[in-house]
Amino acid sequence: MKGCTEAVKYLFSLCIFVSFVSCVSAKEHLKEASISAGIMQKSNMQTKVVKETDQIPFITKNEDPRYGFGYRIEFASDEPYVHKAIIRVPIGTRLTGNVPAVINETDPYRIVSYPAESVSEYYHLFMRLSDDDPLGKYIVETYLNGELFKVTEFNVVDMEE
Repeated sequence: MKGCTEAVKYLFSLCIFVSFVSCVSAKEHLKEASISAGIMQKSNMQTKVVKETDQIPFITKNEDPRYGFGYRIEFASDEPYVHKAIIRVPIGTRLTGNVPAVINETDPYRIVSYPAESVSEYYHLFMRLSDDDPLGKYIVETYLNGELFKVTEFNVVDMEE
């Protein structure tokens, strides 16, 4: 019986060690991911950041639907990642883009995206402004595999400034 107990303890410690190594390995892969954020252009082929900046000119989807703002994450490995974003927007915002999300009724200016698994070597978050969206700060918290990866702050400004 004692040998059986020792074997169980050994297997249990081995499971903990494997879990720890997997966790460390996942965190290392996240460190290798890179993010670019700013003004984005959407085309038939891809969505890319065309100017890295936190100052976003107020260009609405009606003026030019190809342009918006957001970020693109490039993954260093081909492991799948689960991406989630929490977006904080000024009062009165009606964002559009590729943000499938849950809007919290008690705090409608805190938008939580549905978790999405990456299926390629990159992931992008693309947002466009509506004509009546306000100027101001749009803050995006990006989570990869449940861990905070980056907080990105965009300041939407009048194009004449």
